[in-house]
Amino acid sequence: MARFLKALQGLHSDVPEATPPQEAPSGSSDRSPEVSNEPSAAEATPPGESPARPVAQTIVMPEQAQEPEAKTPPQPAASPEQNELIQKLTLQLASMLKQRDKVAREVSQVKEELASHDRRHEDELIGLRDTLETHQQSSKAIEANLKAIQTELRSQLQKQQEEFTQKLSEVELRVQAQSAAPAVAKDSKTEQDMQRVREQLASHDKRYEQEIVRLRDTLETHQESAKSIQTQLLKELKRQEDSFTKKLSDVEQRVKHQAATASTREVSTAEAVQPKQSEPTQMTAEASMAFKAQVRASETVKPIPVPDALHREIASLNSTDFSQELVPLCDTIFGTVQLSSVTEPMVIFLGTCVPGRDTSGLALRLASWLSLNKCNVFLIDGELRNKTLSQQLGLKSSSGLFETVRRETYRQDGTYRDNDLGISVMPAGKSSFMLTNSEQDLASLRDQIREILKTCSIVLIAGEGPNTPASWLLAQVANKTYLQANLGSVSREDIQAAVDCYHRVGVDPAGLIATSIRN
Repeated sequence: MARFLKALQGLHSDVPEATPPQEAPSGSSDRSPEVSNEPSAAEATPPGESPARPVAQTIVMPEQAQEPEAKTPPQPAASPEQNELIQKLTLQLASMLKQRDKVAREVSQVKEELASHDRRHEDELIGLRDTLETHQQSSKAIEANLKAIQTELRSQLQKQQEEFTQKLSEVELRVQAQSAAPAVAKDSKTEQDMQRVREQLASHDKRYEQEIVRLRDTLETHQESAKSIQTQLLKELKRQEDSFTKKLSDVEQRVKHQAATASTREVSTAEAVQPKQSEPTQMTAEASMAFKAQVRASETVKPIPVPDALHREIASLNSTDFSQELVPLCDTIFGTVQLSSVTEPMVIFLGTCVPGRDTSGLALRLASWLSLNKCNVFLIDGELRNKTLSQQLGLKSSSGLFETVRRETYRQDGTYRDNDLGISVMPAGKSSFMLTNSEQDLASLRDQIREILKTCSIVLIAGEGPNTPASWLLAQVANKTYLQANLGSVSREDIQAAVDCYHRVGVDPAGLIATSIRN
């Protein structure tokens, strides 16, 4: 552009000037064309002559030299140290991103667990409150029933006293009327009538006195029973309140611990988070042993509806061959001590080696043998699926083990007894649900076994196959566990699998009972 302006200035000037040839810039292959000038008139004409025409100047504009394209200077090659440093930084960045994503996932998972724990704890609190209200309502209903019984007894007693007084007055009037009548010749028939009346009066007096004494004893018995029931209700309510308070504190501590753990994980997002693994709880046979039996007053229990199965087993023990086969087995299980004076508690669990079988027949046989040896035995039906033992005794639809462990009923309401045989029975329960191998069920079952051993020195639990959580739970509260194997239908692999199942929950079976009769 500057060259173009300079050429224009040369055109307009009065004195033309020759444009010197311009050299192309260094490094360029193009050269600018030179400007050619016509010879001036002074040089073309001789001196003293005027020029014939004006001088014309031709300017040739040089083409603008094309500047070479700017080339990018070559980058210096990176050194191996720099490449290695870049690679390390890249790997560290990728690792930190992965750790950040992992921590974010774990934080979200912890938040979800906290939310689920909160919901579950709220449900547990609601359930505990409902249970407490139900027990309070049941206690009020029992108190109302006791008051109604007392009122009815008083009314019956008063009514009988009034009837007795009325009859007595009628007899006195008849006697006075007969004594006031004119003296007549008394025959033998009149004397017999008088004697009969006197005997009737004496019998009525005696009968009414006995009835009054019986009613007073009944009233006192009901009053004592009412007091004992009220005491038990107060103890049960107190225990439930303590348990409820303990559960609330445990829930609060767990929630606080989880919240603290979650906050710690959120703060340490740059660190690698490794989940903390809890050590498996080791359950030994010693931890499942119950307490020693204690002396306790007898409780009023309900009779067994259909005790025919027990009577049949006792009758079958009169067989000499059968008794000789059973005695060595009982000596192995219970020892050779005098059973009528047992002081150490025994809790025996009888299970099977394969699923779908039960030990009801074996349990009835052992309970009958103990009964013949004057031993107080408590029999529990632990087969919660089929309830075979409960069905044989007419207790399939009665409350029992499940309701007692879940504290849906009192232990006395789920216990039945035959006083002549000295055998108490707790059926499986009327519920179709199953017990689980949880800490709550285990603690509740241990409490119930502890209370049972205060009145019975030997507890027999008739269980089922090794594939149910109820069998694992019942085996953990027993002193000894024996597995029943039917000859010809159980293999060595089945026995080993059953033993392994109980080993997983910390139970070591004490022995194997081979039977030839299928229960």
